[in-house]
Amino acid sequence: MKSLHREETGFTLIELVIAIAILGILAAVIVPNLATFLTTGDVAAANTEVANLESAASAYYADNYGTWPTNSTTLSTDGYISAAPKYAVYTFTSFGKVDTVTENSPAADDIEWNAADHEWQKGEAPAPAPPVPVPPVPHPPVPIPIQPIPHPPVPFR
Repeated sequence: MKSLHREETGFTLIELVIAIAILGILAAVIVPNLATFLTTGDVAAANTEVANLESAASAYYADNYGTWPTNSTTLSTDGYISAAPKYAVYTFTSFGKVDTVTENSPAADDIEWNAADHEWQKGEAPAPAPPVPVPPVPHPPVPIPIQPIPHPPVPFR
């Protein structure tokens, strides 16, 4: 068996336990919020995609003598955008704004198009199921016996 010398150093058990506890606390805080951070990033990227498509539609309009593109596929095949949109296939209004959205990507699973606000938004979580009502069970009243508390006699002086 090897004996330790005083000049040898290492971590004590309590130092290792504290380090592992700190890592566990950090993981408990970060992991639940990770999905929220990713969804927020998807919303920002999808809204940027819409703005880029509307800019490309304006360029298409200028190059094609006042004709707006029919959808985002036209923009990608004619070279106005470098690749097909990631989140959906878009159609345009007669003024070059995105009109309708056909979601075609798993990237758009957690986000949804809000036509009224003309932007992508975080998807609504499904509402939890209502609790099942439990009928009250009638119980007969239970009498609680009350007994006086004995006090020691108080001496008179």
